[in-house]
Amino acid sequence: MKVEIFINKTINDIFNDYKEYINEKDIEKMDKFKFDLNKKQSIMSSILKNKYIKGNIYYNEHGKPLSDAIFFNVSHSDDFVLLARSEAEIGIDIEHIAKDVDSDLINHVCSQEEVDYINQNDKNKAFYTLWTKKEAILKLEGIGLTNKLKDILVNNKYYLKSKYISDYVYSIALNCKEEIEIIEVNEYE
Repeated sequence: MKVEIFINKTINDIFNDYKEYINEKDIEKMDKFKFDLNKKQSIMSSILKNKYIKGNIYYNEHGKPLSDAIFFNVSHSDDFVLLARSEAEIGIDIEHIAKDVDSDLINHVCSQEEVDYINQNDKNKAFYTLWTKKEAILKLEGIGLTNKLKDILVNNKYYLKSKYISDYVYSIALNCKEEIEIIEVNEYE
């Protein structure tokens, strides 16, 4: 099975460079955000959906975008915006690998086994890799972020894959066991 990851960054000239993929509904959605970065993330997410997802796009009760043509999911962190599409239900998350992760946050989000794993590895990288896997699972299941991240088990139930872009990590989760081919399309380079 093929999974395509479309990677882009928010840019200052979005409206000129991608005007054919922007509609009035996308602008209305973008205008609901207060901060510039959130506006840019919103419009770039819409651009990627309009460009790469054919068919009717709608949302479940938790806000997960769905299509009647293909499975997909979107994530963003800072200037990065990613869209993953696949023949199977998929979740994706990207996060900046911050320095000095707080131990209270680790203990709140992770099981004891995961805490031990984090403490035996590069603390920041290990934590954010686990975080993105957990959030990708939640997005795959279509339930969104929960306060019970500790209960989300990163195990063999799902196909999970993480990749690094500079000081960011993204993870995908799929509900399948077959061989996966991941194709990255970097639009920002």
